[in-house]
Amino acid sequence: MSLANELSLRLGYLKGRRNNHEQTWQEINDLMQPFRGDITTKKSPGSKRIGSVFDTTAMQAADSFVNFLKSAVLPSSTDWLRLKARKAGSDIEVRALLDRAAMKILEALGDSNFYIQATQALRDFAILGNSTLYVEENTPRLNDDGTTFAGLLFEAVPVGNMWWLLGKDGSPIMAVKELDLPATDAYSYFAGQAGEAASKAMSGGNPMELIRYYHFVFPTAGSSPVRSAVNTDKKWASVYYCEASASVIKEGGYDFLPYTISRFMVVDGEEYGRGKGHLARPDAAGINELRRQVLIAAGRDLNPPLMVEHDTMVELDIAPNGIVVTRPPQKMNPQFLKSGTDYGVADLIARQDRDQILKVFLGDVLQEPDSQPRSAEESRQRQVRAIQRLAAPAEAVNHEFLQPMIDTVIQIMVRGGALPELEEVGDMLGGTTIDVEFASPFFTAAKASSALRVQAFLERSLAIYQATQDDAYMEYLDPDKIAAYNAEMSDVPAVIFRTDEEVNARRQAKADKAAQQRMMELMAATQGGTPQSSPSPLPASAGNLPGTSVPSEVGGQ
Repeated sequence: MSLANELSLRLGYLKGRRNNHEQTWQEINDLMQPFRGDITTKKSPGSKRIGSVFDTTAMQAADSFVNFLKSAVLPSSTDWLRLKARKAGSDIEVRALLDRAAMKILEALGDSNFYIQATQALRDFAILGNSTLYVEENTPRLNDDGTTFAGLLFEAVPVGNMWWLLGKDGSPIMAVKELDLPATDAYSYFAGQAGEAASKAMSGGNPMELIRYYHFVFPTAGSSPVRSAVNTDKKWASVYYCEASASVIKEGGYDFLPYTISRFMVVDGEEYGRGKGHLARPDAAGINELRRQVLIAAGRDLNPPLMVEHDTMVELDIAPNGIVVTRPPQKMNPQFLKSGTDYGVADLIARQDRDQILKVFLGDVLQEPDSQPRSAEESRQRQVRAIQRLAAPAEAVNHEFLQPMIDTVIQIMVRGGALPELEEVGDMLGGTTIDVEFASPFFTAAKASSALRVQAFLERSLAIYQATQDDAYMEYLDPDKIAAYNAEMSDVPAVIFRTDEEVNARRQAKADKAAQQRMMELMAATQGGTPQSSPSPLPASAGNLPGTSVPSEVGGQ
C-alpha cells in the first residue's frame, strides 16, 4: 500500500471517530465561546455569531475561569518557570545556571506570540476539554554569539481542524491538522510542488482558489501507526497530503512533536476530552431557551394582541400587536389578550440555572465573598479552600499543557544553541536529569499551604522552648536545613542566596571576631584587675600569647 493510500484511509478513520463529538462541541461553542472557529457550521467572516444567545451567564463564567487559569498558572508578568537538576542538591552555582536558563526560556516566550495563543488554547482546554498548541522555530539565522535560534511561533489550532490518535499510554501517536491555502500561496509554500489540484487552479486562472491540505505528524519508530516509508531520519515524520488530488505533497520530519495536545477530562475509550462546557451545557441550554420564551411572553404582554368579535370569520394572530378575531357566545367589548406568564417561576428557574453554571466554572470560588475576613486565620482558611477546589484544573493544565509545551520549547532552544547553561550543568554534575517546575502564583501558594504543618511544628517547638528554657526542644532542629526547606517551598531564585563557601567564610569571620573580642576583654581584665567571676576561656587557636597567662581565677585572691 502506498503512503498516499494509507494516509487517506487513516484520515477517513479519524474523521469517523471524531464525528460523534462535533454536534456537542458546536452547541458548547455557540453558548460559551461563539467567536471561536466553526465545527459543523460555516459562517461568513464578519457575520454576527451571538444572535441565538439570549443569556450570557455561561459565556461570562467561562471567561472568568479562563482568565483565572491564565493569571494564576501562566502569568506573563511573573517568573513562573523553574528548572531543577536532580543531583544538584543545594549547589547554588548549579541553581543559578538553571535559573538563568529558565529566564532565557521566559524571555523567548515573551518575545513571541505565546501568551496570546496560549490564552486561546486554555480557553479550548477548559471549555471544550481539548486544545492544540502548535509551536515551531522561526526561520533560523546566525546570531552574533554563534547561535542559530531565531525565536518561536505559536498557533492555537481550533479543535475543528484537528484530529489525533492516542497510543497505549495515552500520549498522541498521530496528529492531523487541516489547512486551506490559496493555490498561489500553496505553490510558494511547497516550492512549486503543490499538487494537481493547485496546478489545475493556477492554469484555469483561479490563483486564489482554496486548496485543502492535511498535515500528518507521527513517530517513525515501532509505535508508528503508518507502515509506509517516509523520507526522513527524524523521530517524527511530517507529511502533507492533498485530499483533492489524493497525493503526498511534501515529506519531512521533526525531532519532537510540534503539536501540544491537551485534554481536560478523559472518558475511557475516547481520544478526545471533555471540559467544563460539557458539565454546564444542560443548564446553559435550558436558561437560554427559558430566556427566549420569557422574551416572547414579555413582548406579548408589552404589546398584546387585541381580541375583537366578528360574525362571519375567525382569524388568529396572537403575535405582538396582532388581532384575534373570534365569535364568542355572548357579545363582548374589544379587549387585549394577556399571556398569563408567571415571571416569578421563570426567574426562580433562571437563578437556579445561573447558580449551577457558576458552580461548574468555580464562580463561587473566584468571586470575592460578600463579607471581609475578620482575622488572618479566616483569610488563610479561605485561601486553603480555594486552592483545594482549584487544584484539579491547575494540575490538569500543568500535566497536559505546560509540561509538554515547555519540553518542546527547550528542545528547540537547545538545538539552536540558546541554552548552553544546561550543557554546563550536565558537565558539572557528570550528567543529570533536568526537571521542569512551575512557580506561578497558584503553585507557589499551594506549596506554601502544604508547608503550613512544618511552620506549625516550628511554632510549637519555639513556644515550648520559651516556656521551659530547655535547649532539648531546639537542639534537634538544623537552621541550615530549615532555611533550605523554606527556600524550596517559596520558589525563590538562587541569586539571592550565598554559596556554601560564602556562608562558611562568614561564619568563620564571625567566630574569629568573637574570639578576638573575648581575648581583648580577658587581657583588659588581667591588666586592670577588674574582677571576673567566670571569665570566658580563650579559643584553642589563640594559645598562650607572649606576656600573658591564663589564671585559674582572676582578681579573686
